[in-house]
Amino acid sequence: MFLLDDWSQVGLKQNARDMIEEVVWNTGTLNLETFNYATSNITPLEYQWERSDFTGKQCSQGGNYCNDEVERKTIWEGKVGLMYPSDYGYAVGLSSKTDRNTCLYNSLALWKNWNYCYDNDWLFNSRYYQWTMTPAPYSTTSNSVFYIEYDRGGGDPNPRASVTSSNTYYSKVVRPVVYLKSSVKITGGTGTSEEPYTLSF
Repeated sequence: MFLLDDWSQVGLKQNARDMIEEVVWNTGTLNLETFNYATSNITPLEYQWERSDFTGKQCSQGGNYCNDEVERKTIWEGKVGLMYPSDYGYAVGLSSKTDRNTCLYNSLALWKNWNYCYDNDWLFNSRYYQWTMTPAPYSTTSNSVFYIEYDRGGGDPNPRASVTSSNTYYSKVVRPVVYLKSSVKITGGTGTSEEPYTLSF
């Protein structure tokens, strides 16, 4: 997985587009009728968040947002997607307070309780809510998606940074994700913002 930074002013030239592989993206989700993600023990090591044969369209109890005619699928083939909840979990690094496994074995829904996890996660952003690729259906709505909260700071007694969900009509940040073709090689740079990687075939 390769995370694209802000390309809104630059765009991708044809050479860069040719490096991107078309892949199968998983768009299944948890069945929240029988599984309460908010109190779950689903960790980054498990893929129940996004790898499922459950499409995410249920709305068994009616509701205000259950009547759309959008077909739901558990996979989608394309070149550009968003990160999964598990990607966010796996992006955690080492910390002086704990080892990486402590975070990998803790529930993503409860990461707000462990600041050493999200403080050392390179996908965490302390300024923005970030959408993921994964639907989060309820019995009364079919337009909910998992996203990553940010820590509001400023003495907020309820720090955030866990995986939770929201209706898609709310505005949140998207960070496009692509998979590079196997023939693409790193030809320079160190991977930092000051010295980004350079790529070529």
